[in-house]
Amino acid sequence: MSLIHDPIKRGADSKRVSPSAAPPGTPFPKCFMQVAKKILSRLFRVFVHVYIHHFDRVSQMGAEAHVNTCYKHFYYFVTEFNLTDHKELEPLVSQTHLDLS
Repeated sequence: MSLIHDPIKRGADSKRVSPSAAPPGTPFPKCFMQVAKKILSRLFRVFVHVYIHHFDRVSQMGAEAHVNTCYKHFYYFVTEFNLTDHKELEPLVSQTHLDLS
């Protein structure tokens, strides 16, 4: 888990990418979208891993609706703001059998 978490946290916390300490109105760096897309791509891989390798356990815990809702919110966010290639999302759409229309 730390193999995916640590690089995402470093990227999000980097002052080069996230100017949280900068004065209000400071523009985001030019590399912000590239880094944000990479982070979201890695988070998508977490969803893929959960659905393929752990979804039976998620269902046993009664958390299926919660995980599906989290994924739907993620899906709608990245598609609404064009943060990932739609083709990249296709395999999980068919795997999850979620109505994402």
